Amino acid sequence: MDSWKRVGIVAKPGHARLRPLLERIVSLLDQNGCEVLVEAEAAAQITKLGGAEIVAREEVTARADLMIAVGGDGTLLGVAREIGPRATPILGISLGHLGFLTAVHPEDVDQVLSNALAGRCRIDERARLEVVVIENGVETRRDLVLNDVVLTKGTALARMIDLHVRVDNQLVATYRSDGLIVATPTGSTAYNLSAGGPLLDPTLSAILLTPICPHTLSQRPLVLPDDNWIEVRLLSREEVTLTLDGQVGVALSRGDRVRVARAEQPVRLVVGAEENHFETLRNKLGWGAS
Repeated sequence: MDSWKRVGIVAKPGHARLRPLLERIVSLLDQNGCEVLVEAEAAAQITKLGGAEIVAREEVTARADLMIAVGGDGTLLGVAREIGPRATPILGISLGHLGFLTAVHPEDVDQVLSNALAGRCRIDERARLEVVVIENGVETRRDLVLNDVVLTKGTALARMIDLHVRVDNQLVATYRSDGLIVATPTGSTAYNLSAGGPLLDPTLSAILLTPICPHTLSQRPLVLPDDNWIEVRLLSREEVTLTLDGQVGVALSRGDRVRVARAEQPVRLVVGAEENHFETLRNKLGWGAS
C-alpha cells in the first residue's frame, strides 16, 4: 500500500465552489496527519490554510507523495506532465464539464479521500506516450503525454497537409488530411472521438492512429499494438503545429519528424473502488442510452 504522508494540491482558479472545496480537503488532510503542500495560486483561494505550506507549483509536484488536482481534465493533464517520469499518484476532483480523468465529484470528496488515505482506493495505471521531435536529424525535444499527440495545419486557410507515416519502419501511408491524431486508450474519448476514432477501454495495450478529415475516405483510424513505434514526417510546406495533450504547442517545418512510442512510465490515477469504464461512458457521453 502506498504511504502518502506529503500531499500536494493544485487547482484551477475561478470556480465558485473552489474555496469551500479546497478548505474541506486541507482540513481532512490535517486531521489525518498529512503534510500539505499547496501551490500559491490555489492557496490564494483559501481562507483557512491550517498547517499547509504554500510553495511553487513545480515544488509541489516534485515533493508530494500524492497529488490532488482540482478542476477539469486539463488540470490533471497538466499535473501528469509536470510529474514527468515519477510514479506519484494523482487524485482528480472534477469542477469541469465532462471529467473523464477527474472522476471524483465534490460531494464525494470526504469519502474518496478518506478511503484513499486509508489505502482503500484502487490505483489505475494509464499508459503514456513518449514523443520525440527531430529537426534536421537532431532531437530537439522529448515529452510525455497521457491523452494524445496531434499534428494539424497551423493556418486558418482550408488547405490539407501531407504526413508520411511509418510504423516500426514499415510504410503505412502518406496521409493527406487536416491532420493526424496519435492517441492512447485513455485519449480515445478526447480529440480522437470527435474525429471519428474508436472508443477503447483505457486498460488496453494499444495506440490509436486517427486521420483528421482525410482526403481519401479509405484512410480510416488504425488500432496498433503499443509495442510499435510510430514516425510521422512532415512533407508539406504548410505551417504545422504539434500539440501535446491539448496544452503544449510546437511549430514544425517541412522535413521534421515526430516519433511516438509507449513510455516506460504510466500515470497512476487514484479512483474510487466502485468506478468502472462503462459507467463513465454512460454518465459522461450518454453512451448506450436508448
